[in-house]
Amino acid sequence: MASVLLLPDNEGEDKHVESRLVPRLDESSNLSSSTNPTINVGFFLCRHNKYNLYLSFLVDINYIYYFCKYNLYLCIMKVKFKEIALMLSGVYMKTDPSGDIGYWQIKDVSKENGFNYEQLSMVVDNGKISNYLLRPGDLLFSSKGLSNYCVMYHGEGGKTMASSSFILIRLKDLNQVLPEFICYYLNSLSVLDKLRSAAVGTTIQIIPQSVLGELELTIPSIEVQRIFIEIERLQKRTELVYSEMIYKKKILLDHLLMEIVE
Repeated sequence: MASVLLLPDNEGEDKHVESRLVPRLDESSNLSSSTNPTINVGFFLCRHNKYNLYLSFLVDINYIYYFCKYNLYLCIMKVKFKEIALMLSGVYMKTDPSGDIGYWQIKDVSKENGFNYEQLSMVVDNGKISNYLLRPGDLLFSSKGLSNYCVMYHGEGGKTMASSSFILIRLKDLNQVLPEFICYYLNSLSVLDKLRSAAVGTTIQIIPQSVLGELELTIPSIEVQRIFIEIERLQKRTELVYSEMIYKKKILLDHLLMEIVE
C-alpha cells in the first residue's frame, strides 16, 4: 500500500504525490523479525475553483491492532525510567542580555511549536553548567503547573540550557531507546495522568523527578519505536491540515456569501 496525496496545481488537474511504499498487514499475515509493517495512511485533497474544500485523513485501525497483536514478542525490556535515562533538574539563573548561553523558560517552549528562539533570554556561563548544556537528542519535560509535556531538542542555535521549570532527560543508550519514542510516550495522556496523580504542591503542582524516575515502561524494539514515531508525525500533520481546511472553508464561505450580496 502507498500513501497518496492529491494536490491539484490547476483547476481540473490532480497531481498524485506518492509517499514511500509500506507493507500492508492483515490478520492472515505471518510476521517475522524482518517484517516492518507501518500504518496505511491516505490523504485526499479536493479543489473547487481556487479553494481547497475537503480533506480526509484515514488510518486503518485494524493495521495497528494486528501489528500489536502479532508483535508483542518484539518488546525487549520492561524497566523503570531511571534505568534508561539520566535526569537533571533545570537550573535557576539570572538572565543577562550580555550572556552567551541561551536559557529556555516556559515562555520559549511548547509541545506544539517546540523551541522558539525569537525572544530567548541569555545567561552568563559561570563555569559550573557544562553538564546542563543541551545536546541533540536531549528531552525537556515541563514538570511544573498544569501544562505538562515533553519536547526533544535538536541542537540548533548554539549553546543553550534549561531553566528550573524543566527536567532535563538524557537517554543512556540511543541504540536501544530513541528519544523521539520517549518523547511520544511521555506526552501520552495515560502517562501524563499517572504522573500528575503523583504531583506535589498546593499553589503550583510539581511532578518530582523521583516520580518520573520510578515510572515503569516497556521498551519495544527499535523497529516498533519507529512505528510509534511515525504515528505521532502523521497525527501532527493531520492536525495541521485540518486547521488549514477549516480556514479555507471559511474563505470559501465568505466568498460565496459576497457573490450573493454583490
